[in-house]
Amino acid sequence: MMCSQRKTSAVDFDFKSPNRTKRIEAQVFGTEMEFKARELLISLGYQILDARVKVGHWEVDLVAKDGQELVFIEVKARRAEAVYSDEALGGALTKNKKRFLRAAATRLLQYYEGDEFRFDILYWEQSRWRHIRDAF
Repeated sequence: MMCSQRKTSAVDFDFKSPNRTKRIEAQVFGTEMEFKARELLISLGYQILDARVKVGHWEVDLVAKDGQELVFIEVKARRAEAVYSDEALGGALTKNKKRFLRAAATRLLQYYEGDEFRFDILYWEQSRWRHIRDAF
């Protein structure tokens, strides 16, 4: 019995492709903005407990304490000059992301002190931060 051989070909991967470059630039921008968000929260008196906490295949951007309250913070940053209402920003998180954050908070409560918690969104737009407390 003869086995047929499959022909395989090398896939050209262009490291300078526009899509790859844009993706890397977006990741760098996001990391920079998360760092600036931490600086802002510290200046407001928050205690940063963790950043980029992995829960399954998802990630919680920041975990902080505001007084005695535990805060799970989603950082959103856009380079575009669009202005969004608070309601629209709350909608910036999909139902799936909100469900994940609630589930993650429940799992993470065992690692952090405190029973009370909330979800905030820090949003960078038009060269300034908008902070939506208790976003959902």
